[in-house]
Amino acid sequence: MDLTDKNAHLVGELGLYTVIDTEDGHTTLYSKYFDENCHSLKGAYEETCYNYVQGCNVLETAQIHNNCHILEVGFGIGLGYKCTTDSFCQELSEDELIKLKITFISLEIDPFLIEYAKMNTTIFSEYFPTFHELKEYQMPVRHLKAKKDNKELIILIGDARKSLPLFSKKLNYKFDAIYQDPFSPKKNPILWTKQWFELLKNYSHAETKLSTYSSSSSVRKTLVHSGWIISNHKGFKSKKTCTHATLEGEICSNLLKGLQSEKIKVLIDN
Repeated sequence: MDLTDKNAHLVGELGLYTVIDTEDGHTTLYSKYFDENCHSLKGAYEETCYNYVQGCNVLETAQIHNNCHILEVGFGIGLGYKCTTDSFCQELSEDELIKLKITFISLEIDPFLIEYAKMNTTIFSEYFPTFHELKEYQMPVRHLKAKKDNKELIILIGDARKSLPLFSKKLNYKFDAIYQDPFSPKKNPILWTKQWFELLKNYSHAETKLSTYSSSSSVRKTLVHSGWIISNHKGFKSKKTCTHATLEGEICSNLLKGLQSEKIKVLIDN
C-alpha cells in the first residue's frame, strides 16, 4: 500500500506527516495538522518505554496478577504496544508469558497511523498479536481487534471522548495502566481537560497508574481537580520532569502548594 503523495509526504486523514529520525535509531512522525512530533527526538522508543512501560509499572502488575489491562491515549505509530510487548518478552519467563493475560486498548483518531504501523513497526513476539492480524469491526464503535490466546490488542478509531465511553459498555474490568500520550495540551487540548481526566477515572481502580510526559502546571492542576493524586518524576533524558498519577495516597504538600496560584488555570472543555 502506497501511503505517500507525489511529493513523498505521508498522507493521513488529518493531513500530512513526515518521517523523522530520533537519537535511539528509531523514527517518529511529524504531524503537520498538530505541528508537532509524535515522540521526543532524543529517542522515540526509549522515551515510550521510560514514560509508560516503566512509568506505569506494568511489568510489576503483570508479575503480581498474571494479567494487565492497559489503556493508551494516542496510538501514534504503535510504539506503546511494541515497547510493552518487548518488555514483557525480555523480562518474563516463558511460563509467565504463556499465563499472562493482557488487554491493550489504544485510542487513535487517524486510522492512517495504524496502516503506517503495519508497514513500519514490527511486533516480534510469538506470544502477542501483531498489527497485521488486526481485523476491523463497526460495533459498538469502529475499532480494530486482534487476539492470540489470552492476549488482545484493540484500537478504537475516532474521537476518544466518544469512542471510549461507547466501547466501555463491553468492558468488565478497570484499567491497571493508562498511557496518557496524546499530542501536547497546546496542540490537542481536548484530551487534557478536567472532563477527560474525570472520564478516565471512571475506568480506573484504586491502584491504577497514569503516566504522562507532560509536566505542565495546568495539566497537573487539572488532574488534581479531577480527583487524581499526582507525583513529580524525572523526565526522559533532557526533560526535567514528568507526571504520574493514581487515585490513592497523598500529594506532596510542596507540589500542591505550587499549583495554588490563580494564574495556573484548570483546563476545561469549551
